[in-house]
Amino acid sequence: MRTLKKILITILILFPFCWFYNFDLDGTMNWALGRYEWPYQFNMALRDNWKRVGIEGYVFSCETHFPFIYVYGAGGFTKILNIPFIGYVEKLPNDSFYNQKGYGEKLSYADDTIDDMRKAYGSTLVIYTSFNDFSIQDQEIFRNMVINTKANDYRPPYNANAIQEGYVNIIKVFKGLETLLGQKITI
Repeated sequence: MRTLKKILITILILFPFCWFYNFDLDGTMNWALGRYEWPYQFNMALRDNWKRVGIEGYVFSCETHFPFIYVYGAGGFTKILNIPFIGYVEKLPNDSFYNQKGYGEKLSYADDTIDDMRKAYGSTLVIYTSFNDFSIQDQEIFRNMVINTKANDYRPPYNANAIQEGYVNIIKVFKGLETLLGQKITI
């Protein structure tokens, strides 16, 4: 009985920690009890495992500022509420990324479109049309992410052949991101 009590107390202490903080499993960053997952070693899609939808197809940078996860990627700028049972996402999509030839062919989570996100999240997905729709604090966080992203963070996407096949035109992606941000992105 005493051992069971110690185990329960340990679980109760660790549960809130795992709830809000990220943990690293085999090269994959996880948040909110494993709800949000990012295989960062390969710059792959950040996905919501509970809704089974990709949130960002190709991540350049990801930061946590309690209680939010901020993501800067080819698909635009995304702010995610880091609480397991509440799926809330604010996104400024980069149309230059989502409107590319062949995009959305459902080879993986990385191929989910804005419409797929709308179906999964419904009213808890907020789509912005301007960078200024984010709060001043959020804008500052995203600008710092862009500034602090190193050249090696812009590695080729999960499918190296994608660039050659015209599936991901990285030049169009960056022009779209620069338009959203309102400033030049230097690599």
